[in-house]
Amino acid sequence: MNFPITEIQHLIPQKDPFVLVSSCISHDESDTVATFIIPANHVLVEDNRLSPYGLIEHMAQSAAIRSGLAAQMKNEPPPIGFIGTINDAIIHHLPPVGAEIHTTVHQTTALLNIIVIETQCFMSDTLIAQSKMKIVLMGDQV
Repeated sequence: MNFPITEIQHLIPQKDPFVLVSSCISHDESDTVATFIIPANHVLVEDNRLSPYGLIEHMAQSAAIRSGLAAQMKNEPPPIGFIGTINDAIIHHLPPVGAEIHTTVHQTTALLNIIVIETQCFMSDTLIAQSKMKIVLMGDQV
């Protein structure tokens, strides 16, 4: 697999104008790193900054990229899923329009159709947000 992957629309269920991932820059058995360059006209930008909801959604979509790539590597269609819970979400800073953020998704557990992930979102080397999520995968057909 060649990185970065910039054609991500087929890996996630979200469509424009609600996409909050620009590319995937790495993916392995335990971690995936996705990026987002914040456009000024995005629906989740408020006062020239990505809103807290936008940061959470970016982290969730980064997890969706992870699931989509894992399925693609098995020659299976990407699964559709939903967030079961969000725990320990902390937003330290809201990134401004034009900034590029990088989110690492670390999968800690996979049991049947439930995955547990931890996310860390950075702007440059500064941690700006983090969370833990349980995601329920429902099947294919993104």
